[in-house]
Amino acid sequence: MKQGVMFFSLLLLVGMASPALAIGNFTEGFSGLIIWVFLAYCGIIVVAQLFSALYAIGNLLNDLAGGKPKTRKMSLR
Repeated sequence: MKQGVMFFSLLLLVGMASPALAIGNFTEGFSGLIIWVFLAYCGIIVVAQLFSALYAIGNLLNDLAGGKPKTRKMSLR
């Protein structure tokens, strides 16, 4: 009995999801691909800026934790 209920529940779930699966992906046109390429390009820019910001914050924290910068004496001729 329990297996029958599980089977019909799964069948009902798949039956309700079938209209959502009927949406066409590539038949809409070429514009969807262009939008995805543009979003990927924007994502690459965001990730690059994130790495740059994390590098700058790391340098700032190192400077704050280190106190005075170490200097060396130089002789000019």
